[in-house]
Amino acid sequence: AWFDCSSFGMSPKELNVFMTDEALLYLGSGTGFGTGGDNYMRINLACPRKILQDACDRLYKAAKKKGFVE
Repeated sequence: AWFDCSSFGMSPKELNVFMTDEALLYLGSGTGFGTGGDNYMRINLACPRKILQDACDRLYKAAKKKGFVE
């Protein structure tokens, strides 16, 4: 699935650093898939529900710490 991260207001490099260093997620950067992918991350949903829930929790906590969510 493609995850639109444009509301984070980050450059592709900043977005990658945020995902890997703060959310501890290693997603596919949209920049590798052609023009127009700068603000997107590719997430593999074909995994056990527990792993997906853990990934969502880590993303939420990192986004909350940055002030992206309340």
